[in-house]
Amino acid sequence: MTKAEKTSKKIASQAGKVLANKRSSKTDKQLAGSALSQRVQTKSTSPKVAKTAGKVMDRTSTKKVTKSLAGSVLTQAKPKAVKTVKAAKKVAKRAGSGGTRGTGSGGVRGTN
Repeated sequence: MTKAEKTSKKIASQAGKVLANKRSSKTDKQLAGSALSQRVQTKSTSPKVAKTAGKVMDRTSTKKVTKSLAGSVLTQAKPKAVKTVKAAKKVAKRAGSGGTRGTGSGGVRGTN
């Protein structure tokens, strides 16, 4: 049996600031809303939000506050949602391997 998780006061405070900021992105607000709704232990992260949070965690250019919201949301996801995120990442990784990304010339690298 796993321990029920809930959003900490610190994360809830950050989430409130994100929601109040008019310049916050749609993703930021989605994660903040999910984190705030989980302030009570009876809520858990939906698979859709878990997938979004997983993508956010993979990005290198994501703001620190967004990553902390994403981490909180993923911590509170049901195991099935987390498995779905991991499976999607594996499929994407396989699809990207051995491809022609970055060559810019149909897969043929130039010799300069």
